[in-house]
Amino acid sequence: MKILLVHPYWHYRDVTFELPRLLLMRGEQPFVMTWVKGLGETRISLVEPGIDLIELPGVNLLPIHGTIFPLLKHVGSAFEYSQAEVVDCQSHLFLTSLQAVLYARRMGIPSVVTVNGIKAPRKGALNLAQFAYLNTLSRLVFRAASAVRCLTESDAVEANRLGCPWEKISIIPNGVDTTLFRPGPRDKDSDTIVWTGRFVEEKGLPTLLRAAVEVIKTSRNIRFMLVGDGPLRQRIEEMAERLGVYERFVFTGAVSRCEVARILRSSTLFVMPSFSEGMPLSLLEAMSCGNPVVGSDIPGISSVVRSGETGILVPPGDHRALGMAISGLLGDRCLLRRMGERAAFHIRKNYEISIIVMRVLDLYSKIRSCSPS
Repeated sequence: MKILLVHPYWHYRDVTFELPRLLLMRGEQPFVMTWVKGLGETRISLVEPGIDLIELPGVNLLPIHGTIFPLLKHVGSAFEYSQAEVVDCQSHLFLTSLQAVLYARRMGIPSVVTVNGIKAPRKGALNLAQFAYLNTLSRLVFRAASAVRCLTESDAVEANRLGCPWEKISIIPNGVDTTLFRPGPRDKDSDTIVWTGRFVEEKGLPTLLRAAVEVIKTSRNIRFMLVGDGPLRQRIEEMAERLGVYERFVFTGAVSRCEVARILRSSTLFVMPSFSEGMPLSLLEAMSCGNPVVGSDIPGISSVVRSGETGILVPPGDHRALGMAISGLLGDRCLLRRMGERAAFHIRKNYEISIIVMRVLDLYSKIRSCSPS
């Protein structure tokens, strides 16, 4: 089966190409379509054996604070090159998905839209723009797509409220490579609190910095490691300096998946102070490595973390509650260990990537069999 996977952009190669690699291993033929800045010609390259990357020129319509919201040229060229039999678009929140599903419908090609969280909170004009998009163009995306894959039940409910018929919705979560993300020996000399992701508004990193001010008072052998990059990284580093906690923080920048796994295997616990999430892969990876989680009590996190069993959930934005939960776990090593063991077991049982990929392939087969073509 020739599958065209549509991404609005790609920053992390390992994440973007994980599903294509797994599809290739199962005998399918994946192609990745994405945006490249500029108005030149379509660029096609073999990024790794068996996977072609199709980069379409286009314009970023919202070049504000690192926001990427491209409008593509030559969408048809990606379909012609790939001879796609199924199209899978990442996120309903981008024009790339709208362009792809409309073209696919016109050509009689079945399409899936994967919902990674219904909305991403922003500030000011960006938030207003997203609200307008959600209530207009995203509804069109849901109508035009053959199927909509939601990662959580709460996202499925919200997608339905935005006009997506229940019969189109399938709930298939993200999956984890548990052979790479597995428990390992912990650093016995110090405690490492890890966060991984993109430095963007909805991740709630200022909450973590304020919590750290209190946490470091209880321990001299503690450090916070923030793994990743993004438009707000400089602002977060400057805030850490103002609060006097910068020396306790390590900012790694973007690293490979193997390095992320290595960091998670040796860390003490994982934090996720987000205000909004779909089903964060970073959370699943951390738990798969045996990390208990201290995170926000929001649908994208609470659907995975069982508070009191695999972690502790606190109100989003409450830095005092976040700090108390971190300090409490660090002070109870038996509970910390039990939660980590339960977290790893929970992921192996419910989110193993090989099982998830087969469910995705079943969805592709289902919409192909229902396609009028």
